[in-house]
Amino acid sequence: MHRPDDSDQSVFAASKTNAVWFQISNTDHASFVNCILYSSYPLASSREAERTINAYALSFFNKWLKGQDDHLHEGPSPDFPRVINFRKK
Repeated sequence: MHRPDDSDQSVFAASKTNAVWFQISNTDHASFVNCILYSSYPLASSREAERTINAYALSFFNKWLKGQDDHLHEGPSPDFPRVINFRKK
């Protein structure tokens, strides 16, 4: 997961299989930390970014640690429209 101005794909390029790379629109570095949890007035856009980040992280761990694949990492999902530039190996 990357913000739109971060196009570094070095880890993705080095991976042979089971790699996913994408960006989340309208995010910055702070979007990927739990600052929103401490804000009195989180913006709707921040909540949507948090929902997207949490869904993809949980999906990853469920797939690789629990063997429960919801196939979220197969391609972009209409449930998460802020995911852009999705790539998969």
